[in-house]
Amino acid sequence: MHIELVSSLKGHKLDKWKSLISSTGLSGNITPSRTLLIWEDSELIATGSREKNILKYLAVSSDHQGEDLLSRILTELRRDAFEEGYRHL
Repeated sequence: MHIELVSSLKGHKLDKWKSLISSTGLSGNITPSRTLLIWEDSELIATGSREKNILKYLAVSSDHQGEDLLSRILTELRRDAFEEGYRHL
C-alpha cells in the first residue's frame, strides 16, 4: 500500500480519482487543492481531499471497506491541515 498527498490532480491520477469518486456515488466536478491517494499497486483504493479547512470527497473502494482506510485518510488530512495552520476542520 502506498499513500501520497498531492496538490493537484492531473493525467492518470485525475482519471483514477474521478473513477473512484463516481463509483461511490459522489460527484467530483471540482478538483480540490489537496488530495490524499491510497494505492494498492496501480489501483486507487481510497481518497480524501481538503480545501482549506473543509474535508471533501472521502471515498473508499467497496472492495476495501472495513480496512480502516477512512481513519487513515482523516489522520493524514488533519495533519496536513494542522501544518498549514488550520486548527478546526
